[in-house]
Amino acid sequence: MKLRLFLNVSFVLLMVLMIVAAGCGSGSKSASGADKFGTNKLETAFAEAGVPVKGAIQKAEASIKSKDYGAAYDTLFALTKDTSLSPEQTQAIKSTLEVLGNYPRKTP
Repeated sequence: MKLRLFLNVSFVLLMVLMIVAAGCGSGSKSASGADKFGTNKLETAFAEAGVPVKGAIQKAEASIKSKDYGAAYDTLFALTKDTSLSPEQTQAIKSTLEVLGNYPRKTP
């Protein structure tokens, strides 16, 4: 009788642990996965940017979405030389570059 109770309790605890483990972290991922690169920060920081700079940001975001991380890195790195960027914009670019540096470049 005690063995049966032990098995039932163990089974319930195992099921609870499986449910908790399956749900951990599921709310922090974006649908496309692009946010892990900081694209939301880029969009916010460059919302009022001029056309050429905003175009470069959009190009980098498109490269990230197509998993062409090398092109995204090169585009954003070129922007780091722009002296008209605000500290917030510079930090958004640096954060994204840091993440992109961990991903392989596409080979032609």
